[in-house]
Amino acid sequence: MLHRPPRTAALLLGVLLVCLSGCVKFKQAYTVYPDGSGKMHVSMAISEQMLAMAGDEDPFADFSLDKLAAHEAAGWAAFTPPQISVVDGVKTVAFTGYFEDINAVRFGDAGHQEQAQAELPQADAETGVEAAPQAAAELKPFTAFHLGDQRLTVTGGVVAQMVSKMGHDPSFNDPATRAMVAPIIQGLEISETYRLPGVIQQADGYTTDGRTATLVIRSEDLLGAPRFTVAALEDGTAEFTFAPAPWDDQNAWRAEFDAARAAWNQLKPQAIPAADTPEPVGSTP
Repeated sequence: MLHRPPRTAALLLGVLLVCLSGCVKFKQAYTVYPDGSGKMHVSMAISEQMLAMAGDEDPFADFSLDKLAAHEAAGWAAFTPPQISVVDGVKTVAFTGYFEDINAVRFGDAGHQEQAQAELPQADAETGVEAAPQAAAELKPFTAFHLGDQRLTVTGGVVAQMVSKMGHDPSFNDPATRAMVAPIIQGLEISETYRLPGVIQQADGYTTDGRTATLVIRSEDLLGAPRFTVAALEDGTAEFTFAPAPWDDQNAWRAEFDAARAAWNQLKPQAIPAADTPEPVGSTP
């Protein structure tokens, strides 16, 4: 009888290849300014071989202008045009998103999450049993932020989601599972960076350099021993504290932000106004 790795799809296939669509490299860098505004730069690279294995599912379709415009309801003010290229069999997309208030941002949620949550079946008033508990599992995870009192809290960041899911499913320690996913994730690299309004004082799990905190995870980290984890992120939350500092580049940042928003307003798909309903023939004005 063949040995089947326990819940393999719930592991890196479910955590990485689903969350990150089989990424070879994924880089996400946030810059946050003292007033809560800022930007996020994302680059994602996937081998064309992996894309071919995905069949009809094209992760790059999520970066069309239409899809990006839908994220305005999730706290985003502007986006740069996604730049897509193919070099040496690897397809890459890169873009920057701008926000006015990081507390209103939900990365990975096009503004439909609250509506979907509201539409979930309510628990039975007498038994308290959810009518369809599987529906909640279909809600897509997203990243949310809270900035205040020289502290940034990030809930559901890309790396934290991965660490939390792996922590709740120890089957990745199974040798057969590791052997199966090893060639799939070879060369994987996930990088998450936050540049904050002051010198970082605490950023558990991250490497800090002045105002910047960075965490890089590679395939060899995930496959090494002992079991990979980042203890500070196991609950799905990352916290950063920083000391207040002067805002020396405020004017330059506002100019960049305003230019990005103006360019986006010209670039994004425009709503087509409804045509006036013609008056019936013979009607009285």
